[in-house]
Amino acid sequence: MIAGLGDKTDYVASVPNVDVAKLQLSADERALFDRVGRAAQIFQLVSGSQFPEAKTIALLLSLRAKGAIVPARVQKGQQAPGVGSAAALAEDVDLPEDKKREILALEAALETKNHYELLGVKVGMPSAEIRAVFYELSRRYHPDRFFKKNIGSYRARIEHVYRRLSAAYETLTDDAKRDAYLKAHPELSVDAPVRSISRSEVATTPGVTPASVGSSAPQTPEELAREAERRARLSKHPYLARGQRMKELLGRAKEHIDKGDWGHAFTDVHMASQVDPTNEEAKRLLAQVRAKNDQARAQNEIARGLELIEQGNENGALSAFKTASSIDSHNARAAYMVAKLMWDKSHDSKDVLNYAQRAVENDAKNPDYHVLVARIMDHSGMKALAKKHYEEALKLDPKHHEAKKHVKGRWSF
Repeated sequence: MIAGLGDKTDYVASVPNVDVAKLQLSADERALFDRVGRAAQIFQLVSGSQFPEAKTIALLLSLRAKGAIVPARVQKGQQAPGVGSAAALAEDVDLPEDKKREILALEAALETKNHYELLGVKVGMPSAEIRAVFYELSRRYHPDRFFKKNIGSYRARIEHVYRRLSAAYETLTDDAKRDAYLKAHPELSVDAPVRSISRSEVATTPGVTPASVGSSAPQTPEELAREAERRARLSKHPYLARGQRMKELLGRAKEHIDKGDWGHAFTDVHMASQVDPTNEEAKRLLAQVRAKNDQARAQNEIARGLELIEQGNENGALSAFKTASSIDSHNARAAYMVAKLMWDKSHDSKDVLNYAQRAVENDAKNPDYHVLVARIMDHSGMKALAKKHYEEALKLDPKHHEAKKHVKGRWSF
């Protein structure tokens, strides 16, 4: 039980028509508020949050105290506003209605279906075929596929779905875990025992060697037809055709890289690293693309922050700049804009100084950054250190008006 919110199975909902800009939410509070959408269950927010459970609950309580969210418990036979399927379908997000229905239906089935039913596979299906099914599901439900999209409360739903699918996949493709799961669920019977691949499949199935096949071969026309259908299916198998799949994903990622489309490049390279986690080229590209993608996302947040400043929304701008700085900790401009806005609003000088110093550390050639650090240090009584930053600013730009104004009559350089 969480005081002020309820049980973890209860819901919280955003306050209708709330003006978020006036609430002065921190970057963390805003990130969690966006996950709530119209409404969400507390346990989904906790499990899907980027923060530890204790911090997530603290952020929810803070949002409650600031009037951003309210408890929205579901009574038997009733639905809280924004919680039911009708309200979720009406949510204004970047998803078509059929995709919304698909996600809601799968989410509803998570707690009632066993691992096999959830993946849509039979008990006894070979691990390679289960893997193929999971890869297909990953392409549809991996959270990265919805990057940069406004999906509101569906983000927590999708992350919950993907975690359950992953757990089912990991259990059913690990011999020890699968045996333990079947032992715990004796009601599950083996409907389709694992069958060795016949020798007639060797020539047309990539990745299969004679040593791995059984001794039996199809005899009747019906068996031959089934074998032909099986060969055709296996020839397209993502696991057995891993090399071709890797070539396709990495090739497509490189095309996106050439175009500077880092978001799609990241998605493709990330999928490639899942297909073959040991592939060195995929590892190298993933590190490169992730960094570039973070830089692009940070630049988008900076642009959004500058637009909000023009609109007179400094609180929203500060939140955007903080988000940019958290995405890309090496972005000097994002750190500077956070420090500048916080300083103008008389925030805690220690917190402001941390951002200002980060700006200088990442771009020591910008005189504006040195001047801001100097002003904060001067105000905090660190006169000697402030003098050094003023000196550096004037070395970089001897005509810097702000630096000259602050040192005039105080120090001679």
